[in-house]
Amino acid sequence: MSTANIPLNNSSPPAPLLAPSTRHAPHTPHAPHAHAVQFYEEDTALLDNITRTIGAALGSGGAGIVIATEAHRVALAGRLSSLGIDLALARRQGRYVALDAADTLDQFMVDSHPDPERFRTVIGDVITRATRATGFSNPSVAAFGEMVALLWADSNPTAAIELERLWNAIALTHHFSLLCGYSLSTFGDDRHDEAFRLVCAEHSHVIPAETYTALLTEDERHRAISLLQHKAELLNQTRRTIQQQEDRLRKTEKLAAAGQLAASLAHEINNPLSSVINVLYLLKNAGLDPTTHALVETADSELARVARIVRQSLSYYRIGTVPRELDLSTVVDESISIYREKAARTCIHLSSRITPALRIVGFGDELRQVIDNLLLNAIEATPQNGRIIISLHPARRWSTLQPGVRLTIADTGSGIPRTHLARIFEPFFTTKAEKGTGLGLWVVSGIVAKHDGHINVRTSEHPARHGTVITIFFPSTLPTR
Repeated sequence: MSTANIPLNNSSPPAPLLAPSTRHAPHTPHAPHAHAVQFYEEDTALLDNITRTIGAALGSGGAGIVIATEAHRVALAGRLSSLGIDLALARRQGRYVALDAADTLDQFMVDSHPDPERFRTVIGDVITRATRATGFSNPSVAAFGEMVALLWADSNPTAAIELERLWNAIALTHHFSLLCGYSLSTFGDDRHDEAFRLVCAEHSHVIPAETYTALLTEDERHRAISLLQHKAELLNQTRRTIQQQEDRLRKTEKLAAAGQLAASLAHEINNPLSSVINVLYLLKNAGLDPTTHALVETADSELARVARIVRQSLSYYRIGTVPRELDLSTVVDESISIYREKAARTCIHLSSRITPALRIVGFGDELRQVIDNLLLNAIEATPQNGRIIISLHPARRWSTLQPGVRLTIADTGSGIPRTHLARIFEPFFTTKAEKGTGLGLWVVSGIVAKHDGHINVRTSEHPARHGTVITIFFPSTLPTR
């Protein structure tokens, strides 16, 4: 309906439109310039409040403006007529204006946003004409607007909030009270939380849904609020649980990807590795001097260990050896001897305090993999002239006093940022940029867990006391599986 077609009546104020038995319509709940919002579950609750608001204004000789969907306009007209209000007369007088919400929006929307100047022209003209039609200098003018709800339902909450603000702005120059209606079903997405708060903030009155407003006593309302708070907490817990499940799923996906990557790399490495092992075999039997022969033996031993890791990777870590008793002191000493030269080349002082003959039950190759990874990380993190100290001593688990050994690797590197500390054992998380894969510490944590061990990390970035200390406890024997 075009605003130009709204009839005017500038004669004396019209007589009330109510029948004698219903002359006193329900009073309007909103003061002049009030901007209220009603959240509703069923249309009936919304229509009840619109009927009271618009009916009271018309019954007192004022004006009513309804900008709504066709279904709501038709239902409201029937309800107002049942109160004895002559809507046909009110329309002719220009005191009752019923406009289609979508058509009215089209008159001032530009690029999916309400244009302030067009809004003032279109809506300002409607309010002015309806106000003049009453013949009073300060009449009661009540309006109901559903345009914001249409914008929200159209997934445009930003425009809805902008339109609410334009209604507040026009209230500075026009006298009217406004009721907006939003179905609660349109706020079912978590992403709407902040926008919902903004909607409430733009209104002077917020009317809860009918399951709350229908309660008559204060005790009933307190109980309802407590129940709603309980439900909100359950929803928060459910949300946290879902978030944890999503995090676990992402980690599982990463682990699956890691397994596929390991199997693929192992397959590619296997053939050249076999060739190198064969060359070393020939070298060992080529009459080498004792020193060179010892170095070749060491290389052959290390390559044999790599070959076993490759075979495990090809089976996605499903193939495992039987745990056996081993001397962890010897394993640690062997790893130190391999990396001592690498540390010396970067002027890093590498020292050790190893209690000899510390025996535990475990998987030797995997334990060496733990020590190698941690030693290499310490060397890469430690600057020139820094220090790395490795210690291995008998110990007991702090919580149960279970006997075992404690391995400590301490460096004077720059330390690990606190924001990274909680993630260093996640697969593919690395602070080494292109130099790291993010799998080393993840593998370490998995092997430690497999040995029923415990790993602890202490770190500091303090300029005077920087570095990282990684401590691992291994029990002497593995639990019966």
